[in-house]
Amino acid sequence: MKLNSYSKVQIGVDYYPEHWDESMWETDIKLMKYEDDFFAGAPAVTVNWFGAGRVYYIGTHAEESYWMKLLGDIAPDAGLTLFPELPDGVQAFTRTGSKGELLFLLNLSRTSQTVGLDKLYRSALTGTPISGPVELAAYGVEILENHG
Repeated sequence: MKLNSYSKVQIGVDYYPEHWDESMWETDIKLMKYEDDFFAGAPAVTVNWFGAGRVYYIGTHAEESYWMKLLGDIAPDAGLTLFPELPDGVQAFTRTGSKGELLFLLNLSRTSQTVGLDKLYRSALTGTPISGPVELAAYGVEILENHG
């Protein structure tokens, strides 16, 4: 069901969703609820414990600021690293193995991009120690070893 542009949901601040998929499970914790229109008071985002983990049900399309808030809230509990200030077109992700952790930076844009770093790394490509901002060429890649 498509909601009009005036429908909004509430989780500390207002967010405006585009769609509502289906009703939520009654046993879930409601993280986000509709504030007006037909679904007023109904949950839009819920969480339920399943085994040793949690399942988040998102029954709406929300704007980017909501996703940043939700992911920022759940990432630490899930052991995830967030990169909230990445430039458009840049992807960052980590991989951990028996020899340590690697941070991959991918610039998928046509222009060079700068990514700030919060600690000292070593380039797995060149062996050079790197801290502070990293300049990625257009379509550039950097692989960084966590140096402590």
